[in-house]
Amino acid sequence: MFTGIIQALGSVKEVKIKNKEMTLTVTLPKVFKNVKNGNSIAVNGVCLTVTKKIKNNVTFFCQRETIEITNLQNLKKGSQANLERAMTLNDELGGHMVQGHVDLIGTCKKIETIGEGWRYWVGFSKRPNGLVLKGSVALDGISLTISRLHATKLAVDIIPFTYENTNIQLWKVGTQVNIETDVIGKYVESYMRAIKK
Repeated sequence: MFTGIIQALGSVKEVKIKNKEMTLTVTLPKVFKNVKNGNSIAVNGVCLTVTKKIKNNVTFFCQRETIEITNLQNLKKGSQANLERAMTLNDELGGHMVQGHVDLIGTCKKIETIGEGWRYWVGFSKRPNGLVLKGSVALDGISLTISRLHATKLAVDIIPFTYENTNIQLWKVGTQVNIETDVIGKYVESYMRAIKK
């Protein structure tokens, strides 16, 4: 479980794809110095397990399903990825409950300047369950509030701190973005559909 509060950016050191499976190596910043094999880290919002650590480089193994439904397939050497360690029971839930289970890939459609911040529009082919206006959504693992919501797109408003400390500063129109909708919203929608049958 994660909170959607990005702790640092990591630089992709190596990407190897073979038989539609991927080995991903990321260089961790100093804040992640105590990471061990078996630890869970969200990389662009995708929960991955550390399979190997050599100094400050960690390696993850990604199965076919992970590659197909996330934007990890677009990573290459030098890419900057959002990183968050799995939360503990002592951690502050500063964002919202994020599982690290991406629902679908969206596409950045428009970027607007709003005062000292920005409004990012993200589109999707079909509206996923769990989206609520003024509710929470994780985009590339970042816990954000939905400020606008339509059938095929949503908008989130970004403050300078979030911009400066996540990879959202690198997004452009056309950038593919991992979307994880609110887990509570998904359960509520599923329950409501079940009782209507």
